[in-house]
Amino acid sequence: MARRIVIFANNDFTRGKAGSHVRMAELADFIQRNFGDGIVYGFNEHADSAWDDSAAERFARQYPQLTLVRDSRSRWLELFIKIKTIALNLFPGSAGAILRWRLPGSTPNWEAIRRQPDDCLLIVHWVDGAAWLNGLPDCPWWIESHDIKFLKHAKRTGAAIHTMTVSRRLMAESAVLAAATGIVSISPVDHAIIGALAPDAPKFYIPTYSESNIPQGPEAGAAFAHDLLFVGSGNAFNVAGLSAFIAANADWLNGKNFAVVGSVSQDPQVRAALALVPGAKALGFVEDLAPLYAASKVVVSPVDGTGLKIKVVEALAHGKPVFASRHSRDALPGNHGDCVFDLDPVLIDAMLADDARLAAAMSAARSYSQTIVQAGERDAFLTALRASG
Repeated sequence: MARRIVIFANNDFTRGKAGSHVRMAELADFIQRNFGDGIVYGFNEHADSAWDDSAAERFARQYPQLTLVRDSRSRWLELFIKIKTIALNLFPGSAGAILRWRLPGSTPNWEAIRRQPDDCLLIVHWVDGAAWLNGLPDCPWWIESHDIKFLKHAKRTGAAIHTMTVSRRLMAESAVLAAATGIVSISPVDHAIIGALAPDAPKFYIPTYSESNIPQGPEAGAAFAHDLLFVGSGNAFNVAGLSAFIAANADWLNGKNFAVVGSVSQDPQVRAALALVPGAKALGFVEDLAPLYAASKVVVSPVDGTGLKIKVVEALAHGKPVFASRHSRDALPGNHGDCVFDLDPVLIDAMLADDARLAAAMSAARSYSQTIVQAGERDAFLTALRASG
């Protein structure tokens, strides 16, 4: 392959603090596994997960064949990115030109990459990432979409699709998608929507970049510390969904051993909801989740949003049945009816009270997690990347 693959990852993904981080970690491993060398590019500054020196050290240990390249994102560059984003919303027909706007002298390491377009094949995380870069290079570039931006905004704000703010985002998103060499989507629903937004661009549905979904860690023991487990970052959908679930089921949850893990457990709104359930445990961010999964009977996912809930996939790989919102279920491929269920306290109680049913659902979860690995078009995407190079 003549070109070197460059992944733009806006923030440090080495600790897996959010589903998007897990997705990018999978992609980096996929590139290392199939192409050997490659570059991950990002910024030193980020509110939550900066590519600081500690992140760079972790990256070097985890991806010894890849090179991390960083620049600082100044306030002038932040302003410039906002101007580009506004321009995309106002003039989506000029997306190709707008995405190549750059602020000279502000990102010298990125400039060195973009000056050699014949050596570069770019994969951008999020559709917004194309504007966050300080000028796209004149090389093939792919979007790792992960989400549907305009739908995410509509769901987060409660705005109708036909409102101007959502419609402008829809037009800008479709224009950026159409300008890309190709697009990767994470769920069947996202894949269908992207197909409508950018019908001419090559598209690949990839629920996971991993070739095996079997985690390393302890098996479940005879005794469980937690009846219910929720794992999630502090994003708005996790906060809203979990808070509403707790408030609606506080009396029922008081009779359960309920653990909430991840940065979501530190959010003030979630903390206020958890005050209704004194026995619940808010455990914060945990580096190694395997022991927690092993010690839990079932996982709950009461969240909305777009894309695939990667923590649901993770739970299934650890052999945990999942009781989930409709969105969490619909984003999964294939037939998962033996291990993914409606988020109904009556159904949860029935499983918690029946050891045989729980054991069968755990076995089904592990089996189904392997169908996720086999689903999608990972091999076809690999062929397309090699052809682009």
